[in-house]
Amino acid sequence: MGIEGAVAILNIATNDDLSVKDEMAYYGTVGVCEIGSLTTDFPIMKKLQPDNRFSHGEYFGIASYLDAIRQDVYEKFGYNFQSRAKLVKRIRESSYLINLVGERRSDIKPIVDEHFWRAAVRVVDLIHKRWAKYPDAQAFYVLGGGASALRPYIEEITHGKLPLRFVNDSEWQNAAGYLKMLKNQGVTQDLNQPNSGGSW
Repeated sequence: MGIEGAVAILNIATNDDLSVKDEMAYYGTVGVCEIGSLTTDFPIMKKLQPDNRFSHGEYFGIASYLDAIRQDVYEKFGYNFQSRAKLVKRIRESSYLINLVGERRSDIKPIVDEHFWRAAVRVVDLIHKRWAKYPDAQAFYVLGGGASALRPYIEEITHGKLPLRFVNDSEWQNAAGYLKMLKNQGVTQDLNQPNSGGSW
């Protein structure tokens, strides 16, 4: 079970002093789709406790789609993004025009859209499958760096028909959750009571 998603939910559900901030995440039963670089974790959370019987991970991440974008851009335009990080920076800044030899410029957004759409379709399919196995989930929180990249595509595919929740700075929710746990060690130990086999 991916603890990263569990820690992220702790951060979303609570204020800095661990008082309630998001009632659904704190008191409810929710799923998490935490999209990382190489894997995607699907913890099921009951009142801030992960249920290990239904939590699951997939060998699916955003990295392979970024690599496919880099390859397609190189094959089509001869332009080489030397790292995923440089491509990610361009995407985050919505800077899709690349400079080519001879002062020409080309737009790589259609390539990005094609691959991110495929990734989003896969994410939505995985969420549907997890929900089918655990229909009591009130919502799914879509988190991680991949969530930031795929959010507009996921929202277009689902048309608001699924209770999915996104948060700002989703790629930092895990780190913020760990920091919150360290600052409130005594309290988080109190929260860490056994529930359906789960624990922090």
